[in-house]
Amino acid sequence: MSKTKPTQTNSSVKSTECIVNYPAALCRQQKTKSDNSTFRSVSFKDPSDSWATFAISEDSVHQSVRRNGEVIPNVLTIDLGDSEDIRFVSVRTGDNCFERKPFFNKTIKTLIDNGKKAYLRSIAI
Repeated sequence: MSKTKPTQTNSSVKSTECIVNYPAALCRQQKTKSDNSTFRSVSFKDPSDSWATFAISEDSVHQSVRRNGEVIPNVLTIDLGDSEDIRFVSVRTGDNCFERKPFFNKTIKTLIDNGKKAYLRSIAI
């Protein structure tokens, strides 16, 4: 009699997106007008080179640290959550207005990572 191993599928395993070492200057603390609670607005450049901004809860933003536990000043880690979740992003249009667009969290992370890479290539000697 032969034994077979049951196969496991990872369909229930969700991946989460995390932006590491993001400049604190692009992640500003804001307050709501209704109940004075705090949240963060995160800004980045979209593919059309326009500024884009989305809101995220205060508890999703953490101070970045080095491997030895030392805090990295002015640098944050942002937990976006499930990669398939949709987040609304305000994208600046040519006429200085903002248009709300839906983005997957994984798309936001990819855009931010690509922006970092392009910036590093532009300043490389």
